[in-house]
Amino acid sequence: MTAKGEKQGKVLRLEGELTVIRAAELKEMLRQSLAGPDSVEIDLDQVTAVDLACLQLFCSAHKTALRDDRKWRIKNMGSSVLQTAGMEAGFSYHTKCRFHPTVDCLWRENDES
Repeated sequence: MTAKGEKQGKVLRLEGELTVIRAAELKEMLRQSLAGPDSVEIDLDQVTAVDLACLQLFCSAHKTALRDDRKWRIKNMGSSVLQTAGMEAGFSYHTKCRFHPTVDCLWRENDES
């Protein structure tokens, strides 16, 4: 897993496997992204594997961003790797965030067919 574009301030590009083996590294990257600019985009286009630890870290980072009134979103959520991991772990919602009822859940499925 690597991060690119952090110095540009707004895009965190993650690559490779986002699994429990790299959870501490991912947690630190997400923590730093939340300490930076008010608007952060996490690009998952080059991610090859995802597990529950990663999904939980993204959910926690989203919750923190909302608490701190920051714009934080994941780009390329539609990758098959992320969709499969999310569905298997039960991270597939059609509602608002349970912690912030006026905001869509990070894992909200796209209503487009």
